Amino acid sequence: KILKKEIKENYEKIKITRILNKNELFFYNQLTNFLQNKEVFIFSKVRLLDFLDLQKYYNFEEKTIIKNKVKSKHIDFIITNKNSEILYLIELDGFSHQNNKKTIENDKFKNKLFNILNLKLVRFKVKNWNYDFKDIIL
Repeated sequence: KILKKEIKENYEKIKITRILNKNELFFYNQLTNFLQNKEVFIFSKVRLLDFLDLQKYYNFEEKTIIKNKVKSKHIDFIITNKNSEILYLIELDGFSHQNNKKTIENDKFKNKLFNILNLKLVRFKVKNWNYDFKDIIL
């Protein structure tokens, strides 16, 4: 009973928010329109651990080091084919990507990681008008 009370007291403070903020939603809607006749899926805010396979190639210690490096990181959008194979990773870069030291370091890490893994990463600066998807070729 004590545990239930503690959980209730702590979780009652949680407020529901949107999955995507207004900039991400604006981008998502434009991306969806751009891809409407393509046989692809769009996923948003996917944790890196959800698509990095560490099981086969690393021992426990190596996996732990890598997991700790990526466990709290996500990619803004992923475009996959119908077989769930990654075609593009997309990052939407707002103000913090130019001015926040931690965000800049995180971006450098992702750039390097996805380059090593030969995954196509496309970065878009946040805009309030139409996006140009010329770098997404399907």
